[in-house]
Amino acid sequence: MKRAGRAHLLVAWLLIGLTPLAYLESYDAVQQIRFLVWAATHYRQVSEVVKANNIVMGWDSWGMAGQDNYSYLVVDVDDRLESKDRAIRWTKQVGQSCGLWKTQRVWPEIYIATTYTNCPFNGIEPAE
Repeated sequence: MKRAGRAHLLVAWLLIGLTPLAYLESYDAVQQIRFLVWAATHYRQVSEVVKANNIVMGWDSWGMAGQDNYSYLVVDVDDRLESKDRAIRWTKQVGQSCGLWKTQRVWPEIYIATTYTNCPFNGIEPAE
């Protein structure tokens, strides 16, 4: 194999190998942009939902082989959902039993909340 061919092959393997890492590292930024686009077309809904702690809608879901994760667009009027103690209290206030694995603040008082694996919020259909 020629030297240039090996270099191209190495670059291709690096790009393929680093793609999952790039996706994981950019996920929060992508969700922030996705929310801003959604909010621009649903501005009335955004202004109405921030009045009380609640789950606005299913936001995202992913998984494989029966191991699924679910994300929801949620409101915390105290704007402290990234705190573990606050997340526990908030979950009880909205009547859910699943704990929060990860939260991302996307707007004042609005978060994307991800539950633990295989624990969707009852009665709320996660996004497909």
